[in-house]
Amino acid sequence: AFKPQSQDEACSRIAPLKPPYMLHVGSNAWYKNRLGVLAIFLKLRKSRPELKLAFVGPPDAELQAEIDKNMLGSGVVFVHDITDEKLEALYSAAEALIFPSWEEGFGWPIAEAQACGCPAFISDRAPMTEVGGEAAVRFPPAPSEHEQWDDWAATCAKIILKGLDRRGAIAEAGLKNAKRFAPELMVQQYIASYRRLLNSHP
Repeated sequence: AFKPQSQDEACSRIAPLKPPYMLHVGSNAWYKNRLGVLAIFLKLRKSRPELKLAFVGPPDAELQAEIDKNMLGSGVVFVHDITDEKLEALYSAAEALIFPSWEEGFGWPIAEAQACGCPAFISDRAPMTEVGGEAAVRFPPAPSEHEQWDDWAATCAKIILKGLDRRGAIAEAGLKNAKRFAPELMVQQYIASYRRLLNSHP
């Protein structure tokens, strides 16, 4: 049940963080690929040095070491222990969600971001593509060989920068797609599914 907040409202809730920033929502689980988020961000900053990166959830030692190595300092912010209202504000004020997961059980942050008018840039792999639909902008999944990450991150950054040029249209398409996950609609669909299962057995 996420929805867009006005820029003023959102910014008041996320202070001292200020736009423009890219957002990632997820844990330190391997499949979330937070190091991939950072690699893409480093490429984005070459064209958009004013950008910051906000992670929802604390860092692990490996991610923090990469941030320190690249001397990002206050360019990367970690936000955790937040309410749904503040998360909604983070989505609403973000330039975009970067979501390069290798795997997901579902991928709720994609639907949440879209419901707040935040463009979602995602791995071109199910179930992310199923959740984001045609409204999400897709980039190649990260290669398993780290020697290829520099080229991969550069490709993703180019796709994101090109997408940001039409941010409004992507956000509008995302708002429409997110309606598929409205709580009342999902409840009806769950009930219909259970009824089909019950009726298929004597």
